[in-house]
Amino acid sequence: MVAPVRLQRTASRQGRRARQLGKDLALAIENLGEMLLACAELPPQYTRLAEALAGGRSVVPLDGEVTDWPARLRSTRAVAEVRVARPGDRARGLRAWLGAGLSAWLAAALDERAALGWVLAGPIDGCADARDALLAAVAPVAQAHATWYAAGAERETVPWINLASRLALEEAIDRWVALGFDADLPRYVSVWQRAASRWVEQVVGSAVDVSLSDLGALRSLRELLAEFATRRVPGGRVKRMAAERLAVSEAEVTRLLTVQAAVMQRVDPQEVLRRRASVVRPIAKAAAELAARGDGKVPTVAAVARRAKVHPALVELCLEALDPR
Repeated sequence: MVAPVRLQRTASRQGRRARQLGKDLALAIENLGEMLLACAELPPQYTRLAEALAGGRSVVPLDGEVTDWPARLRSTRAVAEVRVARPGDRARGLRAWLGAGLSAWLAAALDERAALGWVLAGPIDGCADARDALLAAVAPVAQAHATWYAAGAERETVPWINLASRLALEEAIDRWVALGFDADLPRYVSVWQRAASRWVEQVVGSAVDVSLSDLGALRSLRELLAEFATRRVPGGRVKRMAAERLAVSEAEVTRLLTVQAAVMQRVDPQEVLRRRASVVRPIAKAAAELAARGDGKVPTVAAVARRAKVHPALVELCLEALDPR
């Protein structure tokens, strides 16, 4: 068992650094917009977009929300497997800010090494460099989540986890900057990393989907099972009695029990910790050693992370598994 750990939510030096990097990216995007407005070759349909970029009114994602992330994950991996690096890739990497049309137009100019591409290469590199710096600064948070979700996973699932983690990280930092970088970036990244784990489950077919119609029945079934356990109802009579109380067939009770077992395998704290034992053990060991110092101080997340030589986000994921409330 991991010793109690006090979570710290105070502003950190890393947080201030990320905010500055976010401002750098926002300024670089504005500079690119100004250069586009000064470009006589800019197609008219992109003029309003360039004005928005130059005025700091960027919208991310410019092409709208992705409604099928598992499909995007599949297509991204398929493209990556046959992709050849090209000069325009840095412009393509800015698609969230520029949209499909403008990023493709700029990428083509760079690929063809046209004079226009030479003029705009500097501002594009400035945006890409600022974005890469912010990605690198927050990447450890995403990597901690990828490590957590990959622990105990099937070998063929791990590449999907890493790719989904990268996509979610990019999506988080682009949106965070466009929204004014006021939110807690590591927390925002964590939200997207949790979503990414769900995309992977849907891609590899391990997701456990419970219909709305089953939620109430499962709740009632759990209450009945708890009651039966208290009354020490013989196992052979449980299904029949549950069917009578729920007014359903025994076959339906069997199906609900199967669904519940699948759900519990995914969320039961003991099962989660067993699956990720390779990650949990060093954290638990570090927490126990700190708690045993005898100075009366409760170990902090940061202290446990330093002693276990892991990212604090990994410690918090372990704590959540121990106490899912």
